[in-house]
This record gives sequence, structure tokens and C-alpha cells, in this order.
Amino acid sequence: MIDQLLKMGWRAVELTLLTAILCITLNILLGNDGGSFISAVANNAQRFFKEIPSGTFLSIVLIVFLWQYKIRPQK
Repeated sequence: MIDQLLKMGWRAVELTLLTAILCITLNILLGNDGGSFISAVANNAQRFFKEIPSGTFLSIVLIVFLWQYKIRPQK
């Protein structure tokens, strides 16, 4: 039961991340013609990345990388 909830939670996180990446990419490609939702998501992501210090962002990326390839059990 808990494993199913964890899997569903991770799928929701992955889907949200993929949606944000798709919106950012579409905003780069289409610009203002992309629509209000795409522009809003891209602007929010841009504002978010500008506000966090670069060291913090690098630390988060390194932690995720280490978790993905070293700590998480391989299938």
C-alpha cells in the first residue's frame, strides 16, 4: 500500500517536472505566441531560478545526481 502511494507520488512529481520543462521549452520556441499558461509557467520558473543562489542550486543538482546513481538501488 505504501509502495503504491510512493510510486504514485513520484509519478506525479515526474509529470509535474516534465510539464514545467515542456512549458519552458515551448516558451523558448514559440515566445509570446505560446499562450498564457506556457508563459506563466516559464516566467515562474525563471523567477524561481533567479532567486535561489547558484551554490544552493548546484548543491541540489549534486544531491539529486548522487541519489539517482549511488544511493538509490539499481534495478
